Amino acid sequence: MLNIHFGALAVFEIALVLIAVTVIVITVTGVILVAKEKQLSMPVRLLWFVLMVLFNVFTLIFFLIWRKNARTVVEGNS
Repeated sequence: MLNIHFGALAVFEIALVLIAVTVIVITVTGVILVAKEKQLSMPVRLLWFVLMVLFNVFTLIFFLIWRKNARTVVEGNS
């Protein structure tokens, strides 16, 4: 089995926060760029916003699953 000490939980938490911040920055930047672009048609803008929402939802699900698994692994081996 994995021999992970309690400090590993902090490493997982830091990694998760960095991933969340990266996703937020990418999303906000993309939304601002698409909203300011005058040459894009409305369906293309709408598609972009829908894709950004889906990207955030899937990232949030991944974030929560990873966090749950990180806690389970650390608590199970302490």
